[in-house]
Amino acid sequence: IEGTPSPNQLTIDLVGPELPEINYSTTVGGMVVDGFWNASNTGIELFVATPASVDTSLLNGYFQIQGRVGVSAFADIGDSIPIVSANFTELLASIDSTVIELMAGFGENLPIDIRVNMVDGRGNDTLGTVVDDWLLIDQIAPTMGAFLNDLTTDDPFINAEDTLLAQWGGFSDATTGIANYEYAVGDAPGGSIYVNWLNVDTTFKDTLLEYFHEASYYLNVRARDGAGNLSDILTSSLITADLLGPVSTSAAESYYFIDDWNDTDSFSGTYADDLSGVDTLWLDLSRSTDT
Repeated sequence: IEGTPSPNQLTIDLVGPELPEINYSTTVGGMVVDGFWNASNTGIELFVATPASVDTSLLNGYFQIQGRVGVSAFADIGDSIPIVSANFTELLASIDSTVIELMAGFGENLPIDIRVNMVDGRGNDTLGTVVDDWLLIDQIAPTMGAFLNDLTTDDPFINAEDTLLAQWGGFSDATTGIANYEYAVGDAPGGSIYVNWLNVDTTFKDTLLEYFHEASYYLNVRARDGAGNLSDILTSSLITADLLGPVSTSAAESYYFIDDWNDTDSFSGTYADDLSGVDTLWLDLSRSTDT
């Protein structure tokens, strides 16, 4: 005896979604350098592409980003992204830095690999191609160097014609090396009020500024490694601009007898410099007939 047909149909679907692909991926926050995870990054963004043809079975499914560090096993990272339409072009997955840095085996100078697991609304899944060495972990800042005395301004005072010289060396980075240096001049250690941070690819800088009398100047240098990490700032000692010359007076008796010449009392005068002080004093004595 035949029973009454069910009003519902059972659809057999044993085929997983098409191979999922990542259209675009990047780190976000801080200094973004392609291929690296550095100490300033705050997360990652990945855009997962639509299948080449519309797949209605994806409706009510989801995709999940999976990752591994080094030789660790793949594991889900971040939340799954629900698929609410079969006609999407791409979907965004955003993953916070706290999730990334809690991955098993996370550590310096190790690669992060990723892939996508696409699950349709009927429970079938397809693992995407592994993106090997997607990011290299480098979160250790470069080691700070030092100024080299031969070509670095070390006098505590400068005049209007002096240039500020800075030569440095000794910066290093074990993982990705030094990519470039940044140089600034400020009125305080680490400051940049006079010369904002400039990228330089040498280890020497010669700067002529319009100085201000009694103003303070500090030379500042930092290094950036290949992953985007910045070293601590190397700062010079205080340099002060002294743009006013010393003040002096002199006096001599109008007449004197040769026998009365006195090295102590025959000439007198004053000299002063309120900022850098007087270094050397010259006395010029000549006759009115001298040319």
